[in-house]
Amino acid sequence: MRESEADVLIPLSTTGGSRRTTGSSRRSTPNPIVIGVRGALVLVGIVLLGSTAAALLAIISAAAALTLALLRRGPEWSAILLDALAIGVLIAATGGASSPLLVMTLLLVVVGGVTGEGRDALLGWGAGLVVLLTLLLLDGRSQHTALPGIVLYSVAGGILALGWWRGRAFLQRVQDDAVTRAALMRERDDARCAVEWQRQAVRSVAAAQDDATLARVISEQASRIGAADAVLETSGAPGTACYPLDDEGGRVLRIARPRATLTCAQHEALTTLAALAGARALALSAHRRIVRHSDGLAALWECTGALRASDGIAAVREANGRLAQALGLNWIGVLSHDGQQGLRALALARGDGRTGGVRIDPIHQRIASEALQTGRTLVRREDGATLLVVPIGGAPALLLAAHGDTTDTAVQQLLIIFGGMAADRLAEDQTSEGSDAPWQR
Repeated sequence: MRESEADVLIPLSTTGGSRRTTGSSRRSTPNPIVIGVRGALVLVGIVLLGSTAAALLAIISAAAALTLALLRRGPEWSAILLDALAIGVLIAATGGASSPLLVMTLLLVVVGGVTGEGRDALLGWGAGLVVLLTLLLLDGRSQHTALPGIVLYSVAGGILALGWWRGRAFLQRVQDDAVTRAALMRERDDARCAVEWQRQAVRSVAAAQDDATLARVISEQASRIGAADAVLETSGAPGTACYPLDDEGGRVLRIARPRATLTCAQHEALTTLAALAGARALALSAHRRIVRHSDGLAALWECTGALRASDGIAAVREANGRLAQALGLNWIGVLSHDGQQGLRALALARGDGRTGGVRIDPIHQRIASEALQTGRTLVRREDGATLLVVPIGGAPALLLAAHGDTTDTAVQQLLIIFGGMAADRLAEDQTSEGSDAPWQR
């Protein structure tokens, strides 16, 4: 079964991905310091609105900056410039260069630092310096008294902005290093788990000596790797992770969880487990075929002597039973005309060693009659078994019919060789006892 195009694997964490997550989370929620500062500017403007109409401009600017922060729209520098305009108006409305609100210009550095990168802190410092210089130029009477304050702000604000920038960069590096170390630790743990999973898979799969044991150990290993129930099936199910075994039965290893929830390490381990299981299943199937062919050849050799031990029909019936049991077939029989329009089972034997009679289905009789009339080998595939009917000569004509797993070419060749031997043995009885065959009397 092929993987769906929509399947997505969860990759191991990387430093770059973590850094992007940090940035997006910083922009995803408004900063409370920024909201507080801009809200305070709005309140100060409302308080001063009764004494000066210029406070209305400060309220509008601070409210616009606050709206940008709440809606998370627009670049950071535009909101900082609106903050600078609001602070400048408030300072001008409360005394200009001698206003007690001059210290509020330092808030621009703080807002720039907490809302953006280190460069935004420098932008806030520069905006505050422009505000102070503008107020100094507009109020020529206070130039000498306000100059020390501007110099102090320039030094203090510059140190604060530069320190914020460098400190932010240092903290970012520390955070990135921590994320990188955590990612490396996860990769190391994933690598250790992958090695351990592969070691256990190789050991358990190699120890399986039959299909039932192989299916059990595969399910146990897959459940341990995928942290979910696992089962071997002939077809997968929607919404679950399926891994083909590439064995003769076309089975798949199904994990009871979506494919997208598996990590890369789990996916690779399950793929390796399915490949090992498929190879082991093919090896077990090949071994079973070799053993079956060997048993069939040995039984065929024994049948050579059994055909000489007693009269023709009894000898063929005994040989049929031996070969059917060695090849694991349901039954083997030699069929012929019954003297009219039907068939007669001359020597029919079961493959399970029991001595009870075998009943041939009507559909099997019809196929055998057709093979007898046409002189061709016919094969009928059924659920779990195959009927093979082979003309083996003789006068009257004889058929060898076998029911079971007869799809193997080597097994079919063994049955054809045995059919020729059985026909020769029955022909000897016919020659020695007269022109008619013993079963026609």
